Amino acid sequence: MTPLNGNQAEIKADVVAVTGLAGNAWGSWVNPETRAMWLHDFLPQRVTNARVMTYGYDSLLIGRSANLELTDYRNGFIRALKDCRNECKQNQKLLEKL
Repeated sequence: MTPLNGNQAEIKADVVAVTGLAGNAWGSWVNPETRAMWLHDFLPQRVTNARVMTYGYDSLLIGRSANLELTDYRNGFIRALKDCRNECKQNQKLLEKL
């Protein structure tokens, strides 16, 4: 998971962009003409109190990941999202102690 906006006081929702197979976690969301990445450059200003993230995963159609099943990708995504949320909670507790 790659967070695309800064920490906010109260996060009410997670917005996670997931590319298709053989996609790119950043490049798939970039406008080729302006080079603007809408998830980073525009969405956080429109959707406040949301943590905006992109999820990248190894999904090459040939080679090592070609033998993975859809459930493997799903499990990896769920694990990454849980880790991200747990990290956010730990950071929030640390800030509360300061």
